[in-house]
Amino acid sequence: MDDEENIKYVKNYKESNEKTPSVFALLAYENGLLINLFLENKELMTHPFSVPRREFNIDLETNSVEIMQYLWGLEA
Repeated sequence: MDDEENIKYVKNYKESNEKTPSVFALLAYENGLLINLFLENKELMTHPFSVPRREFNIDLETNSVEIMQYLWGLEA
């Protein structure tokens, strides 16, 4: 994905870890953002916010995450 958040995340990850981030690294990063956001101000969690995979919403009644999912093709 060629959006600004994703490009910045991959660049910073590669500089810090000298390898490409895995999906697990991405999920850990996004969870860290969520925890930090919650600790700063729980009310902010009712608004969409940007993560490397695009815009992210949380339904506080159901605790469901709403994010547009994208599929990639893999080539050997």
